Amino acid sequence: FLAESGDLKFWYDVSTESGFDYLKFYLDGVLMDQWSGTVPWTQATYPVGSGFHTFTWTYSKDGSVNGGADAVWIDFIEMPRVTPPVYPEIAVSPGSVTETLSPGGTSTQPLTIDNTGEGELSYGISILEAPAPAPRPQELGRAVREEIDLAKGEVDPRVGDSPLLGSGGPDGFGYRWIDSDDPSGPAYVWVEINSVGTPLAMGDDTYLTGVPMGISFPYYGNVYSSVNISTNGFVSFSAPSGSYYTNGSLPSTTDPDDMVCAYWDDLNANDGGTIYTYQDAANARFIVEWDGVPRYGTSGSQLQTFQIILGADGTIVTQYRSVNNVISSTVGIENADGSDGLEVVFNAAYLHDGLAILFTNAPPISWLTASPSSGLVPAFGSGAVSLDFDATGLTAGTYEAIVRILSNDQDEAVTDIPVTLTIGGATDVVVTPAAPTRFELGRPQPNPFGSLSTVEYAVPDAARALTIAVYDVSGRRVRTLVNGAQPIGRHQVAWDGRDETGRRVASGVYFYRLDTEDVSQVRKVTLLK
Repeated sequence: FLAESGDLKFWYDVSTESGFDYLKFYLDGVLMDQWSGTVPWTQATYPVGSGFHTFTWTYSKDGSVNGGADAVWIDFIEMPRVTPPVYPEIAVSPGSVTETLSPGGTSTQPLTIDNTGEGELSYGISILEAPAPAPRPQELGRAVREEIDLAKGEVDPRVGDSPLLGSGGPDGFGYRWIDSDDPSGPAYVWVEINSVGTPLAMGDDTYLTGVPMGISFPYYGNVYSSVNISTNGFVSFSAPSGSYYTNGSLPSTTDPDDMVCAYWDDLNANDGGTIYTYQDAANARFIVEWDGVPRYGTSGSQLQTFQIILGADGTIVTQYRSVNNVISSTVGIENADGSDGLEVVFNAAYLHDGLAILFTNAPPISWLTASPSSGLVPAFGSGAVSLDFDATGLTAGTYEAIVRILSNDQDEAVTDIPVTLTIGGATDVVVTPAAPTRFELGRPQPNPFGSLSTVEYAVPDAARALTIAVYDVSGRRVRTLVNGAQPIGRHQVAWDGRDETGRRVASGVYFYRLDTEDVSQVRKVTLLK
């Protein structure tokens, strides 16, 4: 953090293979200059303004031939006066929220976000099912891959895993993904922009920074109006400081961060193809298309045609018209510091022609929303958030959620607020006084369900014991809901998707089963998370 504007000065010395190996200097992610061959000690000077800045020096090699001493040196760096930065401090009240409504009722409760620090606080809010995932989840069975440096054209020895399902998530912020091969996924509808879009002058390992999108795009709690585009199959919202021709696993705190990867691989627009952008104002979206861009070292073959569509509503769609040799690429999203993200695939067979992938953090919870979902709070200030409850379509029972607030607080980046909504009081309610004539198990509602399912059952004889339990497809009992004699009448019982230990069970098909000494009835229900 520079307290005042002035000049950044440093001395450099270069002894490398001329025209191939470079010392590069970046100011806030923008390449300012590069030097190759033999350069004796020389001083460089660049004007800089006050505020936050990132100064980056890299040694970029082509990896094939060495020249000179094969080294570069930096010394005696001078800059304007540096002062310690100021930081925000978040405090949220209340620490938990409870609400009781009748079916179909609505209400609003306040949430206050205080900033007790000296820096400006930025925050983003997502609504997650309870229990919420950890801020940096790792999918079960997925290993953290080694980050490696490869020479240009070198074969990547790392091998990933193909997705087992056509959907995944959520990550810590609530993003999920689903593809067009899933029955509930998006439709593949290619949006051709090569006749209406703007062609970009890009080559090998190049970046175009600050491209206006024509929309305000919300992403991991921040809102962006411009984007940085890489030849290598991704866009980012943070300033670049390298070529990034080697793809990596997500999430990773290694640069690059703050990115949307449609096909992160070593692509080379010098050998063919064009990258286009298009501001689709009519549909409030921004589109980037890689049209026939080949992989590096394939002499213009292995052409890739794919696109990224960013919507003003925060949705992300990646589409693949024609892709080749897909086992050396990364598809996924990642937040600004690499602590959270979703990896769809890394170095494994998955992508194919005619595929679409949707990323969204639209909550599966319909009964709770937060407004605003992001904002800024000045130093020593407060921000007001409304939590809006809507019990439309909900049956009697208890519903739980987590309001997750991600902020730029250095010590408390994640704040979770538990929320409990009770509908109609008890979950076991006599619906009608008419006495049933036989034991019956009704149809589960809703079906499929996400957080709570209810089923009605009829009891004609209070002296006869019964059980109602949930079973999985293998016949294993997951949860006992009713066990023993019950009053005569019609009742409801609820299942919250948890087993006997209170843990959430996996998505899939389950069965309610009612048993007495001479009656057994079964109803199927599908759990979607």
